[in-house]
Amino acid sequence: MTPLATAALTVFILVLMIGLFITVFGLPGSLLIFLAALFYAVATGFSPLGFQTILALLLLAFFAEGLEFLLGMWGAHHAAASRRGLAAAGVGGVVGMMVLTPWLYGPGALIGLFAGAFTGVWITEMIRQWNLKSAFRAEPRAILGWTAGSLVRGALTVGMTVVILITIYS
Repeated sequence: MTPLATAALTVFILVLMIGLFITVFGLPGSLLIFLAALFYAVATGFSPLGFQTILALLLLAFFAEGLEFLLGMWGAHHAAASRRGLAAAGVGGVVGMMVLTPWLYGPGALIGLFAGAFTGVWITEMIRQWNLKSAFRAEPRAILGWTAGSLVRGALTVGMTVVILITIYS
């Protein structure tokens, strides 16, 4: 293998790892992994990664992103969260990440995301309903749906990466 080919393969694997990493933060890492695999397949003439593998990766990427979205909406719907509550969860998650990341780095971003989303929805539902019990009842269901969707998407993204690496190195 030439030094240029080795460098290209290293960059490809780094992009796969970045795709896994950004999935943790709610970004579409599965689509980045698919695009990296597509680029690799085109660059190598579809030699190790064939057309069927690329098609399967495309379907997995769309399935992962769509299922994460649907589970998040299902959790929010069954929690009877308002549109303002959903918006507050997004804003609260971003603010929580920004506040805790400087002190706790990676874990701070994840903790801040959950704590900020929880706090945002809780405050909004408290203002909307003026009932502490209802606000706490809506919270866990919405977060459970969002967490389940994120875990499924993360597992599918890891599976995509494993399939790509096994196909390339076998």
